[in-house]
Amino acid sequence: MFNQMNRLHSAFSNIREYITPAPTGPSTFRETGNITTEEFIEAGDYLVHKFPTWSWYTLVAVGY
Repeated sequence: MFNQMNRLHSAFSNIREYITPAPTGPSTFRETGNITTEEFIEAGDYLVHKFPTWSWYTLVAVGY
């Protein structure tokens, strides 16, 4: 039962991610609390530069 619910939730999340584009353009962080893709990458690059224990990893698709 739990496995079926997990699969349903994953499928729904994947569809939602596909339909809803990532924010781009001017920053609206102060108004919405969301960051753009560029801001996310910039923040990640800062963490990797500032803290040696952080690093970028490639996402590996997991088959179910």
